[in-house]
Amino acid sequence: MKKKKPTYEELEARLIQAEEALRAIRSGEIDVIVGEKCPFILRAREIEDALKESQETLELAISGSNAGLWDLKFNPEDPYKIPDEIYISPRLKGFIGFSEEEFPNSISAWHSRIHPEDLELVKKVAQEHLEGEREIHEVEYRIYHKDGSIRWIHSRGKIKRDKDGVPKRWTGIDWDITEQKKKEEELRASEDKYRALVEKSLQGILIVQDFHIVYANQRCAEIIGYTVEELLSLSTEKVIALVHPEDQALVWGRFKDRLEGKDVPPRYEYRGIRKDGSIIWLEMFASLIEYQGRPAIQGAIIDIDEKKRAEETLKFERDQLLSLFDSINQAIYVTDPRSYEVLFVNQYLRELLGKDPV
Repeated sequence: MKKKKPTYEELEARLIQAEEALRAIRSGEIDVIVGEKCPFILRAREIEDALKESQETLELAISGSNAGLWDLKFNPEDPYKIPDEIYISPRLKGFIGFSEEEFPNSISAWHSRIHPEDLELVKKVAQEHLEGEREIHEVEYRIYHKDGSIRWIHSRGKIKRDKDGVPKRWTGIDWDITEQKKKEEELRASEDKYRALVEKSLQGILIVQDFHIVYANQRCAEIIGYTVEELLSLSTEKVIALVHPEDQALVWGRFKDRLEGKDVPPRYEYRGIRKDGSIIWLEMFASLIEYQGRPAIQGAIIDIDEKKRAEETLKFERDQLLSLFDSINQAIYVTDPRSYEVLFVNQYLRELLGKDPV
């Protein structure tokens, strides 16, 4: 029958039991250990072997996760003082480029390699956990590799206490998260670069997710007449109301269609409603993006209000002029100066010809 793989807690308990037995023998308190949990006799040499095997087994259990082990025992006579002696696994020493023999099992030695800007944080988190202010000891910090480069460590551990809450043992696991931090920094730099470009854009840029504005640049706020903070705090109803009632079917219909993956034209014009209630014509260029792990719509809006008003004025003047031409009892027509295509024939000429030549 295949043996069941021991859990982390079982391995740790076995390690603690073996070390306590070894400590008793080394101190001369007893020569052998006999008891319910040790139904066999272990001499000092055997206990040392068992301790080494337990540590190796524990390390093997976590080796697949790119983690290293550390472990320290408190002095019963001064249990609230963090001792300097600590077990640092070979794998953990390897994170900073040292072999088992090269690096001492010493907290002060480990602290000497921590980045000066992070050392106080590391000590603070440890002290707070020791004093019971933190349930879990967890911290991320930079540490110098043997070659002078900087590595990032994520450390997590917990103190085991007796029934009275007195610290007995502190065991933890560290992960090398350098590559993860590099990717985060590259992503942050890319986002900062993109944000800088967006913030300086002459276009209004916004991201809408679940009918809420989750991002808006300063230009967008200026166009719509709000502050950035006001836009980000608008309710669903108020976000919908930023679009003229007659254009909501167009704008929000395409919003839904785009989220559903349908082929939707990226550009369209619509009327927006500013904070003061005035109407403004906008040109929208929309696209589907992923924002914080979920689909969203990114839009670039341009204020085309003056252009639209100029077009309306021009149309009005044209209609007025053509109406005037129709009222004159003389033959009048308008042609394209390049193609000579007839664009307009007044009423008098149409009646004279008996047809509309346009």
